[in-house]
Amino acid sequence: MAFLLLMLIQSLFRPLDSVSLSGEEWVPEVEPWTLDAIAERSWQKDVDHRVTKKFGFREVCIRLYNQLRYGAFGEITHFIEEGEDRILFEKVYEQAMCGDNDIGHAAMSRKIDSILVLDSLLRENGQNLLLVLAPNKWRFYSDKIEIDEIDSVSNYDRVKAGLLDTDIALFDVIDWFDTLQSPHSLISKSGTHWSVYGAALVGMQIQKHLVEIGLSDAPFEISELETSSGPRYTDRDLHDLLNIMSNPPEDNLAYPTLNFPNQKKPRVLIIGDSYYLTMYYLNIHTQGFDPDSKLLYYNKELVHADPEVGIPFNDETFKKELLAADIVIIESNEDALSKFGWGFLSDAITALSE
Repeated sequence: MAFLLLMLIQSLFRPLDSVSLSGEEWVPEVEPWTLDAIAERSWQKDVDHRVTKKFGFREVCIRLYNQLRYGAFGEITHFIEEGEDRILFEKVYEQAMCGDNDIGHAAMSRKIDSILVLDSLLRENGQNLLLVLAPNKWRFYSDKIEIDEIDSVSNYDRVKAGLLDTDIALFDVIDWFDTLQSPHSLISKSGTHWSVYGAALVGMQIQKHLVEIGLSDAPFEISELETSSGPRYTDRDLHDLLNIMSNPPEDNLAYPTLNFPNQKKPRVLIIGDSYYLTMYYLNIHTQGFDPDSKLLYYNKELVHADPEVGIPFNDETFKKELLAADIVIIESNEDALSKFGWGFLSDAITALSE
């Protein structure tokens, strides 16, 4: 009875702080009841949903339950797998590597043709295009996890083959990471993206490209480097999604402070996904590029260098930002290659052709 009373008090008043569950959707407050809402039973459903998601000590109970499943039976959430050395993998990227979401030769050829058209239109305007392929953890740690049989060509294979004999500037981080002899993890054990350190190296390499094509005068560099065995930020995003009590495994990680000496900073339009956000948090976007540079997140939302500044996203602002950019950078992870650019290619071609 005492515990039930504590749960009720915690549910109603939240006297004790609790750490929210990772990956869980926000639960809105229940709207004031009305006779119509009660008659339609929508108010009752809202109350039931709120109580289910917000009962006292729910977060602790779920973490204890998940910890029991993980510790006793090795069971974790359905979209994550654990390999050797407690390295976590997101299953969707295995499916992409194995060709499960392959769109076929004809469809990828049309995307390659669109890339070539976009590159030509940008060149006519004195602008540049760079494609960045983010790494796939399943490829990088392929010796640490059992992989399903690869029985189909992947979209990654098709993109590489389609761009092979073209002049398109392509930075394949998947291949590049394999060539590096890094003393620090380029992809953390507990995260799904490139590590914070890996993101810094990628950003530095992109900046070198900008110097080579005359858009910048000096690449930025790492001024300080703090090593750590415990993951931070996005380096632990998969572990956090497990919602368990135990800490993530020790790792060989590094957290850099960057110095941006370049005075000539290009205006950049980035079309990117969650991988690019790590570089955003490293201030690469805000200090390495012109302050008016924008991130077009999944081709759905325009993000200013200052995240607090809201930007309306419509045909007019899209065309304005596209035409103002010195270079357009499209960053994509392997799973997203089936929808490369998230519609940006056709949108940009239409805007530049008007």
